[in-house]
Amino acid sequence: MAPSPAPAAPRHLIAPLYIAIIASPIVIILLMVTVNVMLFAPAGFSNVAEMASKRGVVLVLRLPAQPDAPPEQIVVLSDNQYAPVPRQALRGPVGGDIEGMNGIQLSELQWQDLADFRAAWCSTHILNPPTRATANEPFYDLGVRCQRFNGRRFTVPADALPPELVRLIETVEAGG
Repeated sequence: MAPSPAPAAPRHLIAPLYIAIIASPIVIILLMVTVNVMLFAPAGFSNVAEMASKRGVVLVLRLPAQPDAPPEQIVVLSDNQYAPVPRQALRGPVGGDIEGMNGIQLSELQWQDLADFRAAWCSTHILNPPTRATANEPFYDLGVRCQRFNGRRFTVPADALPPELVRLIETVEAGG
């Protein structure tokens, strides 16, 4: 007598099995991407160029990390219709909403100083980035809109910050 064939699995058990087999590689890939981002993106400084590319933003300067203080940034808004308040410099926590940041209105002279800085910086540093900060050295993380829509990221050693950005920090700290 021939052995009887094994009973077929019920259909209601087969569909979840197929879904699990198909979904497993997708879940693994997503986990790998997430771990890569977490391991290799600098903590708190990952989206400076992207932020500088947003409508209404022309410059983002993230300040060097301070012990026992949350990371801070200065965001400079453009003078076009996309900025909530044109030509404003805002200071607040990294990752915070621009709406909740403290800001000052830049004067015509301050605005022109930054516009000249951006033009000179972008023409010089797009192909020849400045010396990067070393791992243990404090640095500024700079996002600059160098073309109409493209932001560029630069890390600048704390002791090599251009004078225009030093003046920007002083102006924002002084409240105008």
